[in-house]
Amino acid sequence: MKHTLIFLSLIFCLACNSSSQTEGESKTTLEVTTQVTLKNVNTDELKKLMADESIQIVDVRTPEETNAGYIEGAMIGMDFIAGEFEQNLSKLDTARPVVVYCARGGRSAKAAAILKEKGFKTIYDYTDGYTGWANQ
Repeated sequence: MKHTLIFLSLIFCLACNSSSQTEGESKTTLEVTTQVTLKNVNTDELKKLMADESIQIVDVRTPEETNAGYIEGAMIGMDFIAGEFEQNLSKLDTARPVVVYCARGGRSAKAAAILKEKGFKTIYDYTDGYTGWANQ
């Protein structure tokens, strides 16, 4: 009787372990299907990305900064400091790639993290910022 109980306990433990692995494998599969790309890019890489017409370029600088100049085709009026960035996220398509930039890369890194959190699939942080763009 004692051996039978030990045998049944062993089978129960193996069954539980097998069930856990199946659940873990399902989670891994889910992670792969919801993979997010978040990449820092420099000026040369941004120029290549701009050839893709589906790219969304977002300027997260203040109005004073954008009045001095911005990257052609960029969405302006999404000031990160004033909170306009998060308020205007509905203007962006989560399925299309997004490039975010600021003056030098600090605010854009924070904006990129928010985009990732909000379900955007492909995010590029232009780390050279408008300063790098204007000085090329």
